Amino acid sequence: GNSVTIFENRAPWHPDMKEWTSMPIAQIRYDDKTGKWTLYCADRNDKWHEYYDIEPTKNIGEILAEIDEDPTGIFWG
Repeated sequence: GNSVTIFENRAPWHPDMKEWTSMPIAQIRYDDKTGKWTLYCADRNDKWHEYYDIEPTKNIGEILAEIDEDPTGIFWG
């Protein structure tokens, strides 16, 4: 497909827990017609919504930087 989903994986926080947890935090979708990437964020029900604080761009590095910087706290909390 034309999308990449980024997950946050966390080690067990309690000795009784044996499994790591995995949570989707961002999705990047590529549009063949425009040649641009668009950033999406997940809600609490794991539904994707377009993230409007950055315009679709041909430079995927800009999108990755936005996720890393997370100015709104939507990706990393």
